[in-house]
Amino acid sequence: MKTVKTIGTKNKIYTYKPVAIKYYATPAKLSYKVTKASTITLKVRATSRKVTVKYVDRYNNATIKPAKIEMAPVGKTASFTPVSISGYQVTSTATKKLANVKLDSTVAFTYDKLFKLTQNMVAIDTKKSLGTSSQMVKRGQTVTVRPTPVANYVTPAIQKVQVNKDTTATFNYQRLYNVTVNAVGSDGAKLGTTNQTVQQGKSVTVTPKAYPGYATPVSQKVTPTKDMTVTVTYPKF
Repeated sequence: MKTVKTIGTKNKIYTYKPVAIKYYATPAKLSYKVTKASTITLKVRATSRKVTVKYVDRYNNATIKPAKIEMAPVGKTASFTPVSISGYQVTSTATKKLANVKLDSTVAFTYDKLFKLTQNMVAIDTKKSLGTSSQMVKRGQTVTVRPTPVANYVTPAIQKVQVNKDTTATFNYQRLYNVTVNAVGSDGAKLGTTNQTVQQGKSVTVTPKAYPGYATPVSQKVTPTKDMTVTVTYPKF
């Protein structure tokens, strides 16, 4: 711990007052008689012990933050809590305790690496983005990504994604076109309007609605490439 050298006259009695050492109890002063060159050993009792607090990645046990050294009182219970580390999530926020501290010790807290999972929504017809959203996910976690509904588009199926790095899940949205059917009498009367949606690339059969006093026209098949209006003329009886 520490060595102190001194000299004295032979056969003379000296009183030695031990120096203070941090984290150790200072012994009582010592009287000794010089008879020859010699060594006096004083045993000191620790009042505190060193605790090394480590922060490691649960995946590969790598150090993600320099260890912190704390001193714990001997014979007491010492408590330690994890700290926040950017880009990581601690596996357990519970306090760790060392009961009846006697020796130097080590306490380790494990963390999960967080990666960014981005949901990218793309329109098939224009190849343009309909929006993005993101969340932070623990390494190795499998996430069920539910696509966000977008007006006038078919919502794609959900995806299950395992995240081991920053990841993008792309969802392709098919356009829904609005088909408006205007019913007009041969006499110019406006009989009514109906609406329906059609998925991009699909055809739909427009079946005219019956109106009293007018002959119902035959059905029409349309394959819209944009929002469209179909005018159907009803012969008047």
